[in-house]
Amino acid sequence: METFINELESRLASIPLPERRLFVLTTEKLLNNEKDCRFLERYAARLLELNESAESGRDSFGRILDVCIEAYGDASRVEYASHSATTACPPVR
Repeated sequence: METFINELESRLASIPLPERRLFVLTTEKLLNNEKDCRFLERYAARLLELNESAESGRDSFGRILDVCIEAYGDASRVEYASHSATTACPPVR
């Protein structure tokens, strides 16, 4: 999970630090030691996609929380064939 968070933070490098830190903290709380690599990748991809399309004029902290929660929900709804909690996750790209 730590590797995933570090990679995600580097993917969010263009976001100013206070907002980027909130993305990371919210992600850590939502994912709570999730180990499914496919789920983590779906979450990261959706998070970045939603952040790019989010309204910029809105309160940034509220927007970040909404984006993280929506990305989590979208990643959770995707059905996949198998779940492997023991497989090491490759780096997030």
